[in-house]
Amino acid sequence: MDVLYETINYSSNLPFVFSRYIREYDIQKANISILFDKGIISQQDYEYLYNSDRMERQIYIGKLQRSNKKITKALQSGIINAKKNLFLSNKIEPHEVLAIKNDAVFIIGRELTNTQFGIIKFVEKNVYTSFMRLQNAEIYYGFDRISNTENYSIKGLGKKEFYHRDYMIDFLLYIINSIQTTDIQNVIIDLGNFYREYINKLLPIGYYREFNSDSRYKIGGFIVDDIPDTIDNRNAVDISYNARILTILSQYVNSIYMNNAR
Repeated sequence: MDVLYETINYSSNLPFVFSRYIREYDIQKANISILFDKGIISQQDYEYLYNSDRMERQIYIGKLQRSNKKITKALQSGIINAKKNLFLSNKIEPHEVLAIKNDAVFIIGRELTNTQFGIIKFVEKNVYTSFMRLQNAEIYYGFDRISNTENYSIKGLGKKEFYHRDYMIDFLLYIINSIQTTDIQNVIIDLGNFYREYINKLLPIGYYREFNSDSRYKIGGFIVDDIPDTIDNRNAVDISYNARILTILSQYVNSIYMNNAR
């Protein structure tokens, strides 16, 4: 079995993490940093690309990869070696790793002290305070009590995420924030009220769009991108996918309640 830092995509078996710091460490300008570190591009090219916009760097690297197949392998091995240095120098244990997304490592509970290895530098890209997995989606959420600001990232919706922002995303973020800031019994009440409205089809139609990368509606045996918000359409729409998500969320909240009651 590969050691953890050798994996390209990794997710721990934790279904949720609430009210704990989750820090995302990414390699700063990973492609050009690794290519310069390996002596594949010159310092002049590195400095020029470092100050260029992301698109220009992507185009440049893409051309290099098409012209020389070894470039891709060099990048892959460079990322693995960088993660190896990060893991070993900070003595990162498997239980501290929430996820790995190629050159990004999500660490639970502590700030890493060793983040630079020559030209290769890991930067703290995001800081979250909660995480949960819902079907095929992962939600990373951060809330700063001092500034009263929040940030979030959702994996698994792709380009269709914007369809859900005023609907399921808005509600899910509200619940996560409530878990962090209010009594868990209040969260249970809010979630129960919402679920009743959901299954009775009293909510705007946007809440019934499936919360996945397809982000479509199932209605009358058909799958469609959009439908008007009418009573007939709400009565006919298949609500089972998002109902399952709400059930999973309820299980998480009840688990927190039971742990607090011990």
